Amino acid sequence: MSKIQEKFEKYLEWYEYFFTKKPNWFENLFNLYSEWIFKINTSSIKNEDEIVIKHFLDSLLWNDVFNFEWKNVLDVWSWWGFPALPLAITNPWAKFTSLDSVWKKLKVIEDIAKNLWLKNLKTLQWRAEELGQDKKNREKFDTVITRAFAPWTVMLELTSCFVKEWWYILAYQTESIFEDIRKNDEVLDDLNLIIIDTFEFELPEKMWDRIIVLIQKTWKTPKKFPRKVWEPRKNPL
Repeated sequence: MSKIQEKFEKYLEWYEYFFTKKPNWFENLFNLYSEWIFKINTSSIKNEDEIVIKHFLDSLLWNDVFNFEWKNVLDVWSWWGFPALPLAITNPWAKFTSLDSVWKKLKVIEDIAKNLWLKNLKTLQWRAEELGQDKKNREKFDTVITRAFAPWTVMLELTSCFVKEWWYILAYQTESIFEDIRKNDEVLDDLNLIIIDTFEFELPEKMWDRIIVLIQKTWKTPKKFPRKVWEPRKNPL
């Protein structure tokens, strides 16, 4: 058993699914990502246990709340390939697109995907504000996934434009999200969104408490959204 497999075994009881789905792929992903950490300092998370928990297990939580197979999925603000890379491995019949404006991040994702022979993951270098007004990509995806890359209302504006009517946004948040939801009902209404459910998780070693919010789009996004580059951040809804 390799060193990384031993680390996987450590968390077997907590998340058996992680280790039974193509374990060799995950060992290769671990090694490839670790190489990039030291090449260009992709993350402050360098401890091996933390990589397994905060990147690998953290990403695969999404499989517990949503069936991605056969879906066309957009990962907004792809954060060096997590959660898109682990999800692409475990959902081979889904199509994943990682969106980011930073070429360096996308280069890492492309290199890892190429070395893993992942055919169901591609990248897009574009700002969400601009891509959201592009007819080829606006309201073309079944599902949008995103980590907490921006304040709640900013995230809603920059993701809702990509989802088809009656399909879903899955947003990874912290405990403060409940207060954000309570205060911003009108923003959900403006963007034709409703909260379907929230799912709470505690990662091993008490590293993080995480919440995934499942949001459904009930009608087309008004054409004025998203607004021009930086406007959503400067003047949040």
